[in-house]
Amino acid sequence: MAEERLARLKQEQAAKEQRRAAGKEEEGAANAARADKHQRSELLRAAHIRRIRAKAGDETRKVEEVSFINTLNNEGKKADLQQRLEEGEARRAEALAAILAKQAGAAASIKEAAERRRAAEAERLAQLADKQRRKQEAQARMLALLGRLLELPLNLDCLLTSGPLLPSFAKATLHALDHCNSLEADEPSMTIGGEASSRLSMLLQVLVAVLEHTPDSIDLVKMQEELVGYMIAAGTLGRLASVFSLFDQPMKDAARPVPPHVLQCLRLLRGLTAVRCPSNELLVGKRWPTVNPNAAAIIMDLQATAMAGVLSLLTAVLLNAAPVVTPAEASCRALPPNFVEAANLVMAVLNNVCCLDLLAAQHMLSSTHNRLEFFHLIR
Repeated sequence: MAEERLARLKQEQAAKEQRRAAGKEEEGAANAARADKHQRSELLRAAHIRRIRAKAGDETRKVEEVSFINTLNNEGKKADLQQRLEEGEARRAEALAAILAKQAGAAASIKEAAERRRAAEAERLAQLADKQRRKQEAQARMLALLGRLLELPLNLDCLLTSGPLLPSFAKATLHALDHCNSLEADEPSMTIGGEASSRLSMLLQVLVAVLEHTPDSIDLVKMQEELVGYMIAAGTLGRLASVFSLFDQPMKDAARPVPPHVLQCLRLLRGLTAVRCPSNELLVGKRWPTVNPNAAAIIMDLQATAMAGVLSLLTAVLLNAAPVVTPAEASCRALPPNFVEAANLVMAVLNNVCCLDLLAAQHMLSSTHNRLEFFHLIR
C-alpha cells in the first residue's frame, strides 16, 4: 500500500513537472509572441509617425501656399482699393470743382436777378409815382371842376342831364367811402385836412348838392330818383353805416371835431332819404305830391343797418365826451365843436325817414337795437 501511494505520488509529481514545463513552454511562446507583436507595433507606429510627419509637412506646405496666395490676394485687393480711393478722390475733386463753378455761376445769376429785380422795382415805383402824380393832378382838376359845378344851380341841372357823368361821380364816391372804411377813425388821413377826407368830402358835396337841388322839370326829378335808386342798389347805406361805425368806439381825443367827410355822409343820407316833390308849377290840379318811389328800398336798408348807425354815432360821441355822467350833465366844452351840426343832420335824417314811412320809423326806433340809444339821446 505504501509502495502504491509512493508510486502515485511520483506519478503526480511527474505530471506536475510536465505541466510546469508545458506552462513554461507556453509562457515562453506567449512572451515571444508578445515580443514579436510589440516589435511589429513599434514598426507600425514608426511608419505611422513617418506618414503623419509626411502629411504634416504636406499640410504645412499647403498652409504656406494658401497663406502666400491669400497674401497675394490681399495685396491685390489693397492695390485695387487704393486705386479706387484715388479715383474716388479724383471724382470728388472734379465734382467739387463743378459745384464751385456752378455756385459761382448761380451766385452771379442770383446777383444779376437781384439787379434785374431792383431795376424792375425801381421802374415800378417810378411808374407808380408817375401814376400817382397823374392821378393827383386829375383829382385836383376834377376837384376844381366840381367847385365850379357847384357855383350855379344851372350846372346841377346839367349834371342831372349829363347821362353817365353823374353815375361816375357816384362810383367815385362809393370807392372813396370804401377807402375811408378801411382806415381807423384816428388815422391822419381820416382827420380834418386829410387827403382821403378832403377828396371824399368834395365828392359827397357834389352828390348832396345834386340830391338836394330842386329841379324845374319832372324829368329832372325822375333823374334824381334814378340816381337815388342807383346809389341804394349799390349799397350806399351800408357803406355810410360803416363810416359811422368807425366812431362807435372810444376816441383818443373826444373833443376833436367830427370829420368833414362824416358830416357830408350825414348830408348825403339826408339827401337820399328826402321826399322829392315837383315844383309848384307841377302841382296844379293835384291834391297830394308824389310819393318817393325808392321809399321801400330805403326803409329796408335802414332796417338792415340799424338806421344806418346814426343813433350809434351820436351816442358814441356823447359817451366819449361824458362817459360817467348822463348827457344832461355833460359839459358842452367836452363835446366836439361841430356836434350841434351833426345832431341837426341826424334829426333831419330821422324826420325824412318819418316822412317816408312813419310806422316803419316808429318800429325801427322801438327795436331792441335802437331803443336804448334813442332813449339815451332824448334824456
